[in-house]
Amino acid sequence: MSDFTGPGYYTIVARHVDKRLDLDAGKKTDGTKLQLYRKLDDATWGPDQQFLFAYTGVVDEYLIINSKSGTYLTASGGDGTAQITGNLISPREKRVRWKVKPVKDGSGAY
Repeated sequence: MSDFTGPGYYTIVARHVDKRLDLDAGKKTDGTKLQLYRKLDDATWGPDQQFLFAYTGVVDEYLIINSKSGTYLTASGGDGTAQITGNLISPREKRVRWKVKPVKDGSGAY
């Protein structure tokens, strides 16, 4: 079952490999890659895998912000590469706004 209850801090886990979404070294540099990585809960690297889901005021729409760097999870600019990176850009940009929807497989995952 999912623990998603709305705004707050979360880790994002890829269920098929049981790895966490991780901002590479928690860098603040625009374009920092996101990767799947093993679970890290120590004070140094754990925050690379923690993300704040901040409600935008639009139904089911959130900003996802890395807790260490303060960068927004950002979709690619529409060039077809489908790369997600961490960036320090305006929260008004559509590329940093995410819809959180439940998976329709009965697992409770989002």
